[in-house]
Amino acid sequence: MLDGVVVEEGKPVGLVMRYHLDRYLGRQYGVPLYFERPITAIMNTSHLVVEEDTPIEIVSQIVMNRSRLKLYDYIIGTRNQLFKGIVSIRTLLDTMTRIRLEMAKGANLLTGLPGNYKR
Repeated sequence: MLDGVVVEEGKPVGLVMRYHLDRYLGRQYGVPLYFERPITAIMNTSHLVVEEDTPIEIVSQIVMNRSRLKLYDYIIGTRNQLFKGIVSIRTLLDTMTRIRLEMAKGANLLTGLPGNYKR
């Protein structure tokens, strides 16, 4: 995996995605130009960071309002602003789908309100 988060003193300061590397290193003279340079030269510093207790619905809304170029960048999760992990858009969307399916299972067909699920 070539995607990753650049962390400084426990806080996420940048994101490097595989396609960012391809864009910089895949050009003519890309490798010689960036070989000796620090990762800060190619990392994305306007990455999406969310606290771990942020509701998934809010995160998905934020993600879908990002620019098209960053739509599939990883989401960085933090606890007290310290790096905790990353989540792919695919995982986020799969989770949202599962949540909505579970909610729909328990909804009354006529009213759409919860309470139809019997144990």
